[in-house]
Amino acid sequence: MDGNENETQDATASSAPEKQTGGDAPSATAPRDAGSVTSERTDGKSEDAETTAPPAKPRRRKRHTQPKADMDLLSDYQIIIEGLELAGEMLAPLLPAYGLTPEVVARHREERAAALAAVDARQMAIAAQRYAADEQRTRYDAMVSTMGIFRQLARAVVDEAGEIALSLNEPLPTTIGIFFSLARQALRAAQAEPYASLLATTTFGPTRIAAALTELDELEETFYRRQQVDHDAKIATRARNDAMRAVRRSIRALRIELRALRRTHPKVVGVPK
Repeated sequence: MDGNENETQDATASSAPEKQTGGDAPSATAPRDAGSVTSERTDGKSEDAETTAPPAKPRRRKRHTQPKADMDLLSDYQIIIEGLELAGEMLAPLLPAYGLTPEVVARHREERAAALAAVDARQMAIAAQRYAADEQRTRYDAMVSTMGIFRQLARAVVDEAGEIALSLNEPLPTTIGIFFSLARQALRAAQAEPYASLLATTTFGPTRIAAALTELDELEETFYRRQQVDHDAKIATRARNDAMRAVRRSIRALRIELRALRRTHPKVVGVPK
């Protein structure tokens, strides 16, 4: 959001409020009431003036998966190609002299189809990327919750040496790769004695520890799957960009030839633009 938004605050000028004490009293740093504006009347009494509503905050512009300029360009390309394919009896005989033979026009049609396919492939890759990111976040949050329960219950039954062995004296890492290592080490250590027996006295016994390790494996698989999906999205984006650069070059060349044709034959109608 833009940081230069103007926020309208109305000053309060009313009769002095009763003194507040205790928990009802506002703090020294509390913002002033931004209610209605009051003005002095000629008889000395104050009256509420009309309150000015704050301006509506501008909406954040939604980001589109595909740039509108690219879609407009593909639409223009389609119009030019169709104009050449459907050239009338006056225009069609003139096109070969400008290099616009049926074979060339067919190649432009293929190029546009390839660009459109690249756009579609990139869109699907971005959708897969979003899904993978959401899946990883969901699984990661669940695993953090599982580890939080494990660590709280473990602290209740192990001694200081056990806290070190189960990494209970270390905070849970926020870096996911380090999180994998610490969580796996702690859960595997919890399967060994004497910690397995101690944890069996809690609700986090051997079965739950094994389930937590499976949950961690699934999270790690999701993480690596997301890495691959991110890579695929980058490749698809690069392919889309290359295809659109080729389209721009082709449209530029077509328009140069068509402008020359219009200048030479100004009376010919139906020349694509």
